Amino acid sequence: MSTTRKIAINSIVLLICKIIYSILFILASLLIVRYLGKERYGKFSIVFAYLSFFQILTSLGIDQIVIKEISKDNSKQNNIIGNAIIMKIVFSVSAIFISYISLQFMGYTNEIKFFIYIASLSMLMSFNTIYLGLFQIHFKTVYYAIPELFTLLAFLIFTLLFIKLKVSVFYFIILQSFLIIPQTIIYIYFSKKISNFQPIYKIDFTIWNFLLKEAWPIFLTCVFSSVTMRIDQLILFKHFDAKTLGLYSAVVKLTEALNIIPGMFMVSIFPLLCSHFEKSNHKFGKINYLTFKYMNIISIPIAFGTSILSQKLIYLFYGNNFLPASNALSILIWAEPFIFFAIVNGSIFYASGMQKHVFVLSLFGAVQNLILNLLLIPKYGIVGASLSTVFTFFGFGFILQYQIEKMRQPIKDFFITALKPAICSAIMCIFTYFFYSLNIFLIIILSTLIYSFLLIVTGCIGSEDLEYLKQIINYKKKEISNSEISN
Repeated sequence: MSTTRKIAINSIVLLICKIIYSILFILASLLIVRYLGKERYGKFSIVFAYLSFFQILTSLGIDQIVIKEISKDNSKQNNIIGNAIIMKIVFSVSAIFISYISLQFMGYTNEIKFFIYIASLSMLMSFNTIYLGLFQIHFKTVYYAIPELFTLLAFLIFTLLFIKLKVSVFYFIILQSFLIIPQTIIYIYFSKKISNFQPIYKIDFTIWNFLLKEAWPIFLTCVFSSVTMRIDQLILFKHFDAKTLGLYSAVVKLTEALNIIPGMFMVSIFPLLCSHFEKSNHKFGKINYLTFKYMNIISIPIAFGTSILSQKLIYLFYGNNFLPASNALSILIWAEPFIFFAIVNGSIFYASGMQKHVFVLSLFGAVQNLILNLLLIPKYGIVGASLSTVFTFFGFGFILQYQIEKMRQPIKDFFITALKPAICSAIMCIFTYFFYSLNIFLIIILSTLIYSFLLIVTGCIGSEDLEYLKQIINYKKKEISNSEISN
């Protein structure tokens, strides 16, 4: 099979699987939240929020370096992957041990400690991510797409079964933690189908030193990102109770589900950014501008609409018990346009060869978020946590980035392209507000139609955008064909 066909098939399979995966995961998550309720879901959430800080230690950021090195020379894959698996197992044991020690100073109940002890054992399977890189390199997307879908489908089935049997929160923690075991077994089985792959489990400290040396900036960036995304939940649990955390975690679950949109979009755009950065500054800038435009067209009306419909949405997804979280949702949703910006902006940094700036901005964001959470959460609870997140993604980070001359244009593009969608969204919301009593699905459909009409009337969407999308498809085909010919 030609390289062109391999890439095309793998891209299509990956996209379809990601969409299905996202839908199933969101559905299963909503069912768990509704069934467990505020207090039990708070206990469920604190377990994985706490462990998220130690899961970073299971890899130290070596996954990306492994993929990069094997891509250069496949003949090294057996030795590198064998050592990478050993490293990750050693790191996982260390992470579990450190998490146990740290847990003694957290003041959690014996019940929560027991849940964490059990769930932490799943970190021993963290080496399975090494296989994902192996499958990507060999254009075997189906080898990790199938196990992902299989385990998620099993997750959904067991979720429905547990709800029917009315089991305790402990069983959901077990389910969330240990489905990684069959997934890893399937990965190992599929890896045997790759020709010439047989990992060599012989420790080579030269490889260890190289991987750690190359990966430390990625590791620290992940640490800071984890602090930004999860420290609010630990602080909430410390100052309030499981019910409060359950309310906030449910809101976070809804907003984080939206982040799949820019992530999937950038999978297609990133190769174009890398190529045009080297060949054409004008095209590179144009792609950035249009990408920000599309992300704003999607995220801004969602923020406006969710702010108004927060109570209806909370009731729809979680029921009456979670209605006190509606104010937090109205605020937290406004972080999404800026999170969309951060995801796109991160790709621009990497495409421009400015990775070190991602590390600096991540550090600054983590410190800023920690300070804001410590100041706002004790006084305002889940509303304070929501405000902290919004201020973190829209705040001094923009000012700091603006000091980097090469990165000023993305900020300008973001705000310029946000103007028309914001105006159209504001007009749309006039309708949403006055017809609030209608069925929520009818409101969403009518509001979407009004917003789309306004985008066309204001010239926010036109023939240029359709042409741009065609260019993306044609360009990717051309680049793949040229690459195949040159090889």
